[in-house]
Amino acid sequence: MKWKGTLVLGAAALAAVLGCSKEAQLYLGGPPGAEARQALSNSSVVMMIGGSAAIGARAEDAVGNVTGAAVAIASCNSSIATVTAGSADETWTSTATINGVAMGVTCLTASSGGFSDSIGVTVGPAGVAIVGPDTVLSGTLGQYSTTYVDGSGADITGTVPLTWSSSNTARLVVGETTGEAQGQSPGSVLVQAYAPGGANSNKSVLVIPGVFAGTLSSPSGTPGELITVTRAAGAPPFDEDVAVKVGAASGWVELVEPFQGRSNKIQFSVPATGSTAAQTLAFTNLGPGQVAQNGSFTPSQATQDIYSPGNVDDYTGAVDWDAAKSPEGHIYLVDATGSDHFFKVSAGASPRTVTVTVDWDDGSDVDILWTDEGYNAYVGNFDGASSAKPEVSTVTIPANTTWLLIIEMYSAADSFTNIRITLQ
Repeated sequence: MKWKGTLVLGAAALAAVLGCSKEAQLYLGGPPGAEARQALSNSSVVMMIGGSAAIGARAEDAVGNVTGAAVAIASCNSSIATVTAGSADETWTSTATINGVAMGVTCLTASSGGFSDSIGVTVGPAGVAIVGPDTVLSGTLGQYSTTYVDGSGADITGTVPLTWSSSNTARLVVGETTGEAQGQSPGSVLVQAYAPGGANSNKSVLVIPGVFAGTLSSPSGTPGELITVTRAAGAPPFDEDVAVKVGAASGWVELVEPFQGRSNKIQFSVPATGSTAAQTLAFTNLGPGQVAQNGSFTPSQATQDIYSPGNVDDYTGAVDWDAAKSPEGHIYLVDATGSDHFFKVSAGASPRTVTVTVDWDDGSDVDILWTDEGYNAYVGNFDGASSAKPEVSTVTIPANTTWLLIIEMYSAADSFTNIRITLQ
């Protein structure tokens, strides 16, 4: 019946629904016909233990006229909810008070003249407490349940439908009706439970990274070096938003042989950590579940990248770009000294047009310059010596010619980390 509503009451609230309901009796002309149905003031009632709710009922004919017959209102289970009969008012020919006695789900019936109607009645606890793990490993499941108390604080048994939620679904996803939790990104989160009638509770939970069980091409490496990571069998795949940190420092990430945005392997550039001690190797955003896992990695140098030892302001140590580039066409630098880096870029039998893009995390500016192979004169167009970020330069190298690509640090006082050079 479209005009029915759901009544929800707390333990201290004695409903005055009847006094507030002034719905006019239906009258379609002439005397009412034979009784055809029952009508109740609410489609359901939800309350706490100790709470009470008023309900109204009436008998109607086939077109909605009130017959005036008295309606018997009864509880389907008086151990959960009892019914105390009331008097008629101008809208309802019969009224009653429903009293929540014990936690549970039952119903209430209204009957007369061989016809009946019913509504659901749910009596919730006065208080709930969440039971379950304080920590959940990212990528694994945790199960939460509740205990219940009545208005006096005494423990009670029974079950009622609960509604579960998480304060941060990026960290922990909780089944709305099951209380089953899936750990995702690390951090603190609240697991929340709501019982019928209004009682609710929350529990602080810490999501911690899982253990990385895959393999590394090397357990240590120099900043700027690419390390290949292979996932373990059954582990979440690597996808396009995967992130890698060594200690507190982030590295650039490349998917290896990606398929539909996912891969069994990645490569990450070793960042500058400032230490050669073993560091936590942290992977986040793994797979569709955004899982986090931790391993270990040891930087072999604290700050200088793999191009720095023999390639600091010395063009004679220039590295051949095409031999050093990653599968995605990048070279990664880490520089905390302000030194320039040199790379050889060669054209074959035909002129070669290339666009170089340099991006970085810290520091004021990085420039792109071009000279001839002997470092005697500038060549190209110098559009890579600006204050832009990222810095971009496009040049055409003549056939059978090698030029020097210079990545110039604008200020030696700046700290530049995680520099990515792309040549297309």
